[in-house]
Amino acid sequence: MDAAEEWLRVRPYRELSVEGLMAHIGRRRTVFYRHFRGLPDLVVAVLQRQAAHSVGVTEAFEGASEAVIDLPRAREILRPAVDFWVANGRLVAALRDAAIYDGLLARVAAGTQGQMEQAILTGLTARRAAGALQSVDLTEIARLLSTMSQNYLLYALGRNSVDPEVVLDTLALGWVAIVNAP
Repeated sequence: MDAAEEWLRVRPYRELSVEGLMAHIGRRRTVFYRHFRGLPDLVVAVLQRQAAHSVGVTEAFEGASEAVIDLPRAREILRPAVDFWVANGRLVAALRDAAIYDGLLARVAAGTQGQMEQAILTGLTARRAAGALQSVDLTEIARLLSTMSQNYLLYALGRNSVDPEVVLDTLALGWVAIVNAP
């Protein structure tokens, strides 16, 4: 798994092969198949290992319950997501690319998207209880924020090297404009 993660941090999924990976670590293909049914299973295992690092991201979204969120608070809420993408952006981009080729990986990616939407929805629901966002569909706002954030982070930190502080400021501005709407 370490070798696969290292590979996916610098190369696209389409270049990953059992033969190449096992040659890189000096093992035979049979060793790979003792642990995994194929490359998608390996990628899922790498994803699951990274999922533990994203807990702070969902906790930050769930805790965003105040009636008005200003720019400093939005930056605080979004900081764990940006930090996660700074550390893992290339890997997440490779795993997203892998989901194009495999249904199992596509379902895992969709599940991750769903978890993020649910965390945001939890925060938005608490904000509604505090008097905010009375006239909007919270589920759709959560979907918008999740999709917008993940796609922008994928672009800025997964496929490009935009300054993380610029990314954080950009995301925070977008969030403030959306979550403070009437």
